[in-house]
Amino acid sequence: MQDNKSKRYSIGWHVFVVLVIIAFGVWGSDKLTWTDQQPLLGTLQNTSSMVFAIAGIWMAYLYPEAISSIVKGRNTNDLTDKLNDDIDDIQRVRLIVGVIALSGFVMASLLAFSVIVPVVQKSPFFSAYPSIVRGIGLILLYSLTYIQLFAVYAVLASNVNFLIRLVNLETKIRLDRKLNPLKGKLRRQSSNDDNNSD
Repeated sequence: MQDNKSKRYSIGWHVFVVLVIIAFGVWGSDKLTWTDQQPLLGTLQNTSSMVFAIAGIWMAYLYPEAISSIVKGRNTNDLTDKLNDDIDDIQRVRLIVGVIALSGFVMASLLAFSVIVPVVQKSPFFSAYPSIVRGIGLILLYSLTYIQLFAVYAVLASNVNFLIRLVNLETKIRLDRKLNPLKGKLRRQSSNDDNNSD
Protein backbone atom coordinates (compact mmCIF):
# COMPACT_ATOMS: atom_id res chain seq x y z
CA MET A 1 0.00 0.00 0.00
CA GLN A 2 2.75 2.43 1.00
CA ASP A 3 4.74 1.53 -2.13
CA ASN A 4 1.80 2.47 -4.41
CA LYS A 5 1.35 5.73 -2.53
CA SER A 6 5.02 6.66 -2.94
CA LYS A 7 4.88 5.74 -6.65
CA ARG A 8 1.84 7.97 -7.13
CA TYR A 9 3.60 10.78 -5.28
CA SER A 10 6.71 10.30 -7.43
CA ILE A 11 4.70 10.34 -10.66
CA GLY A 12 2.78 13.39 -9.46
CA TRP A 13 6.05 15.17 -8.68
CA HIS A 14 7.50 14.44 -12.13
CA VAL A 15 4.29 15.60 -13.84
CA PHE A 16 4.41 18.83 -11.82
CA VAL A 17 8.05 19.42 -12.81
CA VAL A 18 7.27 18.76 -16.48
CA LEU A 19 4.43 21.30 -16.34
CA VAL A 20 6.74 23.86 -14.72
CA ILE A 21 9.38 23.21 -17.41
CA ILE A 22 6.79 23.70 -20.16
CA ALA A 23 5.58 26.91 -18.49
CA PHE A 24 9.14 28.27 -18.31
CA GLY A 25 9.75 27.27 -21.93
CA VAL A 26 6.62 29.07 -23.11
CA TRP A 27 7.37 32.12 -20.94
CA GLY A 28 10.99 32.35 -22.09
CA SER A 29 10.30 31.77 -25.78
CA ASP A 30 10.10 35.55 -26.52
CA LYS A 31 12.32 36.76 -23.68
CA LEU A 32 15.40 34.49 -23.62
CA THR A 33 18.00 33.86 -26.30
CA TRP A 34 20.49 31.06 -26.81
CA THR A 35 23.24 33.34 -25.49
CA ASP A 36 21.31 33.77 -22.23
CA GLN A 37 21.49 29.99 -21.73
CA GLN A 38 25.28 29.63 -22.21
CA PRO A 39 26.05 29.63 -18.44
CA LEU A 40 23.47 26.88 -17.94
CA LEU A 41 24.99 24.86 -20.79
CA GLY A 42 28.48 25.13 -19.28
CA THR A 43 27.22 24.14 -15.85
CA LEU A 44 25.32 21.17 -17.30
CA GLN A 45 28.41 19.98 -19.18
CA ASN A 46 30.60 20.20 -16.09
CA THR A 47 28.04 18.62 -13.78
CA SER A 48 27.20 15.75 -16.10
CA SER A 49 30.86 14.92 -16.69
CA MET A 50 31.61 15.07 -12.94
CA VAL A 51 28.69 12.85 -12.00
CA PHE A 52 29.52 10.48 -14.87
CA ALA A 53 33.12 10.17 -13.63
CA ILE A 54 32.23 9.82 -9.93
CA ALA A 55 29.59 7.16 -10.56
CA GLY A 56 31.96 5.32 -12.90
CA ILE A 57 34.68 5.28 -10.25
CA TRP A 58 32.22 4.00 -7.65
CA MET A 59 31.12 1.24 -9.98
CA ALA A 60 34.69 0.23 -10.82
CA TYR A 61 35.70 0.20 -7.16
CA LEU A 62 32.66 -1.41 -5.57
CA TYR A 63 31.63 -3.80 -8.35
CA PRO A 64 34.55 -4.55 -10.69
CA GLU A 65 32.66 -7.59 -12.02
CA ALA A 66 29.91 -5.27 -13.26
CA ILE A 67 32.45 -3.18 -15.18
CA SER A 68 33.93 -6.35 -16.72
CA SER A 69 30.53 -7.57 -17.85
CA ILE A 70 29.68 -4.14 -19.32
CA VAL A 71 33.01 -3.43 -21.03
CA LYS A 72 33.96 -6.91 -22.20
CA GLY A 73 30.42 -8.01 -22.94
CA ARG A 74 30.93 -10.97 -20.66
CA ASN A 75 28.13 -13.00 -19.26
CA THR A 76 26.47 -11.45 -16.22
CA ASN A 77 26.84 -14.73 -14.30
CA ASP A 78 30.06 -13.43 -12.69
CA LEU A 79 28.20 -10.39 -11.47
CA THR A 80 25.24 -12.42 -10.24
CA ASP A 81 27.54 -14.78 -8.37
CA LYS A 82 29.27 -11.82 -6.74
CA LEU A 83 26.03 -10.14 -5.67
CA ASN A 84 24.76 -13.44 -4.17
CA ASP A 85 21.13 -12.46 -4.56
CA ASP A 86 21.67 -9.50 -2.21
CA ILE A 87 18.81 -7.20 -3.19
CA ASP A 88 20.56 -4.15 -1.69
CA ASP A 89 23.63 -4.69 -3.87
CA ILE A 90 21.49 -5.24 -6.94
CA GLN A 91 19.60 -1.99 -6.27
CA ARG A 92 22.89 -0.16 -5.67
CA VAL A 93 24.32 -1.38 -8.98
CA ARG A 94 21.08 -0.39 -10.72
CA LEU A 95 21.25 3.08 -9.15
CA ILE A 96 24.89 3.64 -10.13
CA VAL A 97 24.36 2.40 -13.69
CA GLY A 98 21.23 4.57 -13.92
CA VAL A 99 23.17 7.65 -12.82
CA ILE A 100 25.90 6.89 -15.36
CA ALA A 101 23.28 6.45 -18.10
CA LEU A 102 21.46 9.69 -17.20
CA SER A 103 24.67 11.73 -17.13
CA GLY A 104 25.82 10.14 -20.39
CA PHE A 105 22.47 10.99 -21.97
CA VAL A 106 22.79 14.62 -20.83
CA MET A 107 26.34 14.85 -22.23
CA ALA A 108 25.28 13.34 -25.57
CA SER A 109 22.26 15.65 -25.76
CA LEU A 110 24.41 18.71 -25.09
CA LEU A 111 26.77 17.61 -27.83
CA ALA A 112 23.82 17.23 -30.20
CA PHE A 113 22.55 20.66 -29.12
CA SER A 114 25.85 22.27 -30.06
CA VAL A 115 25.53 20.85 -33.58
CA ILE A 116 21.79 21.35 -34.09
CA VAL A 117 21.30 24.88 -32.69
CA PRO A 118 23.43 26.76 -35.27
CA VAL A 119 21.76 24.83 -38.10
CA VAL A 120 18.26 25.51 -36.76
CA GLN A 121 19.02 29.21 -36.22
CA LYS A 122 19.84 29.56 -39.93
CA SER A 123 16.79 27.63 -41.10
CA PRO A 124 13.72 29.23 -42.69
CA PHE A 125 11.52 27.61 -40.03
CA PHE A 126 13.34 29.56 -37.32
CA SER A 127 12.92 32.78 -39.31
CA ALA A 128 9.18 32.12 -39.62
CA TYR A 129 8.52 30.85 -36.07
CA PRO A 130 11.34 31.99 -33.75
CA SER A 131 9.23 31.90 -30.57
CA ILE A 132 8.11 28.31 -31.13
CA VAL A 133 11.64 27.10 -31.88
CA ARG A 134 13.08 28.94 -28.85
CA GLY A 135 10.30 27.57 -26.63
CA ILE A 136 10.99 23.99 -27.76
CA GLY A 137 14.72 24.52 -27.25
CA LEU A 138 14.17 25.91 -23.75
CA ILE A 139 11.87 23.03 -22.83
CA LEU A 140 14.49 20.52 -23.99
CA LEU A 141 17.29 22.36 -22.17
CA TYR A 142 15.32 22.64 -18.93
CA SER A 143 14.37 18.97 -19.22
CA LEU A 144 18.06 18.06 -19.45
CA THR A 145 18.66 20.24 -16.40
CA TYR A 146 16.00 18.34 -14.46
CA ILE A 147 17.45 15.00 -15.54
CA GLN A 148 20.90 16.08 -14.39
CA LEU A 149 19.54 17.40 -11.09
CA PHE A 150 17.92 14.00 -10.56
CA ALA A 151 21.29 12.28 -11.18
CA VAL A 152 23.05 14.64 -8.75
CA TYR A 153 20.32 13.96 -6.19
CA ALA A 154 20.85 10.20 -6.60
CA VAL A 155 24.59 10.62 -5.99
CA LEU A 156 24.04 12.82 -2.92
CA ALA A 157 21.33 10.54 -1.50
CA SER A 158 23.60 7.55 -2.00
CA ASN A 159 26.41 9.32 -0.12
CA VAL A 160 24.08 10.26 2.73
CA ASN A 161 22.80 6.67 2.97
CA PHE A 162 26.40 5.41 3.04
CA LEU A 163 27.25 7.90 5.80
CA ILE A 164 24.20 6.82 7.82
CA ARG A 165 25.23 3.16 7.48
CA LEU A 166 28.75 4.04 8.67
CA VAL A 167 27.42 5.94 11.69
CA ASN A 168 25.09 3.04 12.54
CA LEU A 169 27.97 0.57 12.24
CA GLU A 170 30.18 2.74 14.45
CA THR A 171 27.39 3.03 17.04
CA LYS A 172 26.85 -0.73 16.95
CA ILE A 173 30.58 -1.39 17.48
CA ARG A 174 30.78 1.06 20.40
CA LEU A 175 27.65 -0.39 21.98
CA ASP A 176 28.99 -3.91 21.52
CA ARG A 177 32.26 -2.89 23.23
CA LYS A 178 30.37 -1.36 26.16
CA LEU A 179 28.04 -4.33 26.59
CA ASN A 180 30.74 -6.95 26.01
CA PRO A 181 34.01 -5.51 27.35
CA LEU A 182 35.53 -8.98 27.70
CA LYS A 183 34.92 -9.68 24.01
CA GLY A 184 36.89 -6.54 23.07
CA LYS A 185 39.78 -7.53 25.37
CA LEU A 186 39.88 -11.02 23.88
CA ARG A 187 39.92 -9.56 20.37
CA ARG A 188 42.80 -7.19 21.26
CA GLN A 189 44.67 -10.03 23.00
CA SER A 190 44.28 -12.25 19.93
CA SER A 191 45.52 -9.42 17.73
CA ASN A 192 48.56 -8.86 19.98
CA ASP A 193 49.34 -12.59 19.96
CA ASP A 194 49.26 -12.57 16.15
CA ASN A 195 51.59 -9.57 16.01
CA ASN A 196 54.04 -11.11 18.51
CA SER A 197 54.20 -14.36 16.56
CA ASP A 198 55.39 -12.44 13.46
